[in-house]
Amino acid sequence: MWVIVGIVLAAFILIAVVSSLDKKPSIGQADPRDSATAAAAGGQIGWPTPQWPDQHKANLGPEADNGRHTNPIHGTVSGFHFVSYRTQWSFHPSSSPGVIFSYHADAVAIVGISQNLPDLEIISAHGDWRVTLNERSFDDRKFTSGDADFDTQWSFYSGDAGHAKPLLTAQAKEVLTVLDQTVGALRIRVHGGVLHAWFKAKEDVRSQDQAYLRYLQALSVLARILNAAAHEHQPNRY
Repeated sequence: MWVIVGIVLAAFILIAVVSSLDKKPSIGQADPRDSATAAAAGGQIGWPTPQWPDQHKANLGPEADNGRHTNPIHGTVSGFHFVSYRTQWSFHPSSSPGVIFSYHADAVAIVGISQNLPDLEIISAHGDWRVTLNERSFDDRKFTSGDADFDTQWSFYSGDAGHAKPLLTAQAKEVLTVLDQTVGALRIRVHGGVLHAWFKAKEDVRSQDQAYLRYLQALSVLARILNAAAHEHQPNRY
C-alpha cells in the first residue's frame, strides 16, 4: 500500500517539476547559420547583450512569456536599435483536454522609443490572435480609433485609452495599412520603451533579400510616428 502511495506521490512531484520547467522561457543563443539573415537586415547575429532576453522576457512572446526564443540578430535601422528573433509557443485549450496548438512567429523589438508612451496593443483582425497574455484577457482594455473602416482591420487595447487613442494618427494608420498588406496579420505591442511586433510564420523568412529590411524600416517609421504623436498630444508627460 505505502509503495503504491509513494509511486503516486513521486509521479505528482515529477509532473509538478516538468510543469514548472515548461513555464520558463527557453532562450536560444546565436546560430552561425543566421549570418545571411543578419547581413540582409544589416545587423549581426546574437542578442545585444547576454542579459537582454531576461530583461524583456515578459514580452518576447505575443501571447505567453514561456515560449522558445531563438536565432537572434540585432542591429540599427533608421536610427533605432532592433532585435529580431524566432519565437515558438503553445496553447492548451481548456475545452479540449490533451489538445495542443503550436505557433511560430518572426519577432522584432524596436528599442529606443519613448518610455512615456502608454502601453498599447495593436492586433490585426486577420491573424486569429488570442487577445491574451499568459491567459490574462485584454478585453476590458479595448477601444476604437474612431475610424469605422480602420477598426474592422485592427483592434486596439490599452489601460490608458485616453492617451493611447491620439497616437493613432493618419500617418500611423497609413503605415499599419502598408504593414498589413505586406506581411499580413501583424501584432504590435508598445511597452516600456520598446515596440514589439510579430507575424506568424512556420519558416524563418527573414533572409529574403531586402524585403525584411524594408519591413524593419516600416516598423521604425511607425515608432517615430508614435513618438511624435505622443509629444504633440501629451506634452505634460515629457
